[in-house]
Amino acid sequence: MRLGGGSVTLRPDTPPSITNKVRALVDDSSGGVGASVIFTDLRQPLSGLTDAMVHSAATFTGKITKLPDRTSIEFEGLGWWLDDTPNISISETAGGPDDWVTALAGNLTPGTCASTPTYSRTFPANTATRREMLNAAAAGGGWEYRIMPDGSIDASPTLFSTTPTVIVTKKSTGSTGSVRGISGGIVSQELDVSNLATRATAVTAGSGSSIVTGSATQAISLRNLAGGAPEIGLVLDAPSEAGGNASDVAAKFLALQEVRRSVRVSSLTHFLPQFVVPGDYVWVYDLAAGLFDTNNRINFEGQIINPVKVRLLSYSRPVEHGGVYIRPNAAVPEYLDLTDYVEFESGETSWEVGGWTPHFGAVNRSNPSIEGRATDTVGSVVISGSVAYNGASASGDGTLTSYGVTFAGTPVLVATVSQSGTGANNGYYVKIDSNSATQFKFRHYQTDGYWDDGVAGTINWIATGTLA
Repeated sequence: MRLGGGSVTLRPDTPPSITNKVRALVDDSSGGVGASVIFTDLRQPLSGLTDAMVHSAATFTGKITKLPDRTSIEFEGLGWWLDDTPNISISETAGGPDDWVTALAGNLTPGTCASTPTYSRTFPANTATRREMLNAAAAGGGWEYRIMPDGSIDASPTLFSTTPTVIVTKKSTGSTGSVRGISGGIVSQELDVSNLATRATAVTAGSGSSIVTGSATQAISLRNLAGGAPEIGLVLDAPSEAGGNASDVAAKFLALQEVRRSVRVSSLTHFLPQFVVPGDYVWVYDLAAGLFDTNNRINFEGQIINPVKVRLLSYSRPVEHGGVYIRPNAAVPEYLDLTDYVEFESGETSWEVGGWTPHFGAVNRSNPSIEGRATDTVGSVVISGSVAYNGASASGDGTLTSYGVTFAGTPVLVATVSQSGTGANNGYYVKIDSNSATQFKFRHYQTDGYWDDGVAGTINWIATGTLA
């Protein structure tokens, strides 16, 4: 789910006025607002284009992260913005891709998102990055997401093309019907059958007898030494998954335990994003290299062939043409065109195609983590958060506040008041009115012992205990 990165080099004769503009944008200590580098396959007339038009023409947008020297620019994909860890719990009950993306987009923005399938889960505060949460929600819910060049996040179970429109062969670059041929050499290939399984069991939240598990099974072609159907079980350690998700998580995970075919291909086709993007399926055919599948049958250039259907996982290509622009972080940015100063490269485009496995958690046939949870209690965790109160209430009562997790018993709770009215924080304090394994209620007072009924503020709280 994380977009890649790279670098671009400017010519040595690039004017200092140009490189100084880039440095001024990136240097936070001098008031730089930050910037992105945008690549297009064809140079764009910036004077006649809006910000949205440039983004629609972009093949890649990267956040500038480093300037090693005057003429070098390093960048990472916009997934960089998802690598912050929220200090509040993130929870969705029957949340669709649209709900999860809205909750986790952070510094990015929701794009085109489906409303189903749904997935329920709570991520406690300060435990995972937004990207890790999105990955887990997508894997558990059975959908995928991608970050577009404008920083929007699209999410759907049908986000990528499953019908190949590109076939990689050794000699052909022609087209037959809707299938375009790309000439490519097979650099290497790997066939991995080590993760085949007939059964998966998900061990979800809890400890000891309170652990909830769920299982799923599937049939495979592999046979044991006697020629019979084998029993091969995998265990998925998912301590932060809700028990109600156990069987569904096991089924989704098991469906991904199959033959993994990883192929690296090289080609001279640099306009790849015009035809296919990472995540889409492609055909790969090389009879001599063993890349064929008799289950597939297509007519290509007058021949019936049997290509392998795999996903394009990633590609890397030289910066050898098109436009290169710097976009300052601003609502209405003033673009800087670097195209005339870029040290354009040459070389091949490298593709990686094969099977893709989203990450659920640690998987091991002998899992010490699971064994420990089955015999011991879960160690203490610290959950923090804040809740606003309205002093207009004559009783001084706060609302019921959820921890976002379920503790094994009543946690130790510490709460302080931050008042926003006259008098700053002088003379106000908070008292816990009730506290349980899932929520608490508070009252806020003035120093004279009366309920505070005239000032609004915020209650900051920290709860420590063991999870149920």
